[in-house]
Amino acid sequence: MLSGCGGDSSEPRSLPKDSKKSESASASATPSGASDAGKTKAGAVAFAKEYVAAINYAQATGGDTKQMVAAETSACASCAQNRKAIEEFYGPDAKVDGGGWVVDSFATKAAPGGDWLVALAFSYGPQTVDRPGSGNDEKLKPGQLRVKLKLVWKDGSWKVAENTRIA
Repeated sequence: MLSGCGGDSSEPRSLPKDSKKSESASASATPSGASDAGKTKAGAVAFAKEYVAAINYAQATGGDTKQMVAAETSACASCAQNRKAIEEFYGPDAKVDGGGWVVDSFATKAAPGGDWLVALAFSYGPQTVDRPGSGNDEKLKPGQLRVKLKLVWKDGSWKVAENTRIA
């Protein structure tokens, strides 16, 4: 599964237990960047959930990360590393079943300049990756993951500027 790389994992620290569990948007959804709520906390959270849908889409389509690229700043090195990991692990000929991320909870913290840090806790189910040829298939177990996204408002929409795993 995808995991963020590098960065400070100290903020935001906790994920509230009362945050509503929500399924990510459909696998074919393209992050709009602005969402209906625009440059607000609610808009940042909605965009973060749309970004999760782009990750699910990339996994389900054998590494098609175009939607992720559209939702990220060009300077996001951790984003590029994560996309590369997805592209290499899944590959264009893989058939993928299951494993979609579901947002269980989230926490937010305002960052300078009107940006937001959004910490997301996910759960994901078992996943089967069927690659051409014999002996290349993988069966992944279900699990949980926590990620922090630094979201910036750029050219009228939200963009991911950093994507890091929280230990």
